[in-house]
Amino acid sequence: MEELVLRFGLYYIFFSFLLFFLFKKYLLSIFDPFLFTVLMMASSLSLSTDSYFFFYVFFSILAFTIGFRLIKLPVRNDTKIEKLIDLQLLEIFTILFFILYVVLSLYFLKLSGVPLFSDNPTEAKISRFVEGTGWMRRVFFLSNFLLICICLLLIVSKKRFIFFVMFVAYFLLSILQGSKSGALGIVAVFWYFYQQNNIWSDSVIYIKKLIKSKMKYFLIVTAVLFLSIVIKEAQIEEEDGNPIFAIGFRLMEFGDVMIYYKTQIVRDSFANFNFIDYFLYEFNSIFGMLRLTDYYEPMGYQMVKTYWSTSSLFDDVVLGPNTVFFVRGHIFFGYIGGIIYSFLIGILTAYFRKKIIEIRITSVFRYALAVYGFFLIPAFLKEFNQAIGTMFDFVFYLGPIFFLSLIIKESFNKNKIIIE
Repeated sequence: MEELVLRFGLYYIFFSFLLFFLFKKYLLSIFDPFLFTVLMMASSLSLSTDSYFFFYVFFSILAFTIGFRLIKLPVRNDTKIEKLIDLQLLEIFTILFFILYVVLSLYFLKLSGVPLFSDNPTEAKISRFVEGTGWMRRVFFLSNFLLICICLLLIVSKKRFIFFVMFVAYFLLSILQGSKSGALGIVAVFWYFYQQNNIWSDSVIYIKKLIKSKMKYFLIVTAVLFLSIVIKEAQIEEEDGNPIFAIGFRLMEFGDVMIYYKTQIVRDSFANFNFIDYFLYEFNSIFGMLRLTDYYEPMGYQMVKTYWSTSSLFDDVVLGPNTVFFVRGHIFFGYIGGIIYSFLIGILTAYFRKKIIEIRITSVFRYALAVYGFFLIPAFLKEFNQAIGTMFDFVFYLGPIFFLSLIIKESFNKNKIIIE
């Protein structure tokens, strides 16, 4: 761990500052989820500096940056919203989803204990997903949408106390499960809505001022919990590890795919892939779930096995780095095709971010969906087929909750009419 940080750390710092400078005006804040993409690209560049494959990574990221910057800067819509449609529907949906989330959380805590207090939070977090809990795991991984709904309703709903209790419960359950991404996700989502001036009506602006005065305490607590999890995990992997190196190593892990893919033997193992395989692999999570095809081994998993020239070490554990967009571009389209692919991905990323940021809010439910899409964009850049699978799971598992919410809403409205 320390050797890797010492060897590539200066490169990582340099590329992080360079890319941050290039994308700074496109970031909504330091909590913008796209910042993780920036760090991923910086890490990938730094970890590939000892290989000629660095030049492909460099030109792919350059192409992505050019494509991204071709789209004009998004302009926030600060026009105050007079009336929100579907507010009651979102409230019912959120309550139902929250109940399901709490039940699943308590079940997993009972099954494997509290990951935060275990010797290895990451291992405990993974081990709870035993055979037969696949659908639970899929629903559980959709909980970011629940967080978005809760945070939005804290601002626009008149039942704020109920959703404040939900927010606190969600925060505690997320932390107890030892989730680093969960802790950061809470801050990122909360901050996104805090910056959206158009959803803060004059009647609740005092809440925004109260949040501003207390925000630093919330950030400090979250940061302490996040760093404690990172340091604990790193020291388990390397006893008596330096906390500074531990944090540096975790930051550089965003691009850890290059540790494997920069080696010739790993790249050669994907030499037979082509553009037809692109569609088979990228939509395999859907095809596999529908039993139309078998599930393929994740490419990151294949890289680890090839790199170590064995499979015996990894038979019982799903391992492997995320195959980020320019790596997948190279696998399916080659050097030139991969660079062109990265350019197109840059355009699409900036375009969809702009559309969501500038969205004119009418339906509060559709707005929640749009914000969820905004936070899902980095997932497409990190591991496209997983993001596709997440979208499918969203429709498949949360669709029934949505239709149940519609039925309950219509029932409430009918009873209200009868009473009147």
